[in-house]
Amino acid sequence: MAKLPQGILGPVSGSVGTIVGSSWKDTDYIRSKSTKPKGGPSLVQLHNQYKFSAVINFVSIMTEQIKQIYI
Repeated sequence: MAKLPQGILGPVSGSVGTIVGSSWKDTDYIRSKSTKPKGGPSLVQLHNQYKFSAVINFVSIMTEQIKQIYI
């Protein structure tokens, strides 16, 4: 990843070929494109996704009660 304070042509955003230009906290960067993982998610990943979705579903149902308690 390369920093580009004002770069050759100024800030870069978007992708060109296999590189991606972006900015974070007012700093411009160029990085390589990420690759897709081979195969699907593992059993551990699927289990964690299930647990996370269960928590999100519970919180979305209890939103009003949580607002009354913490606000």
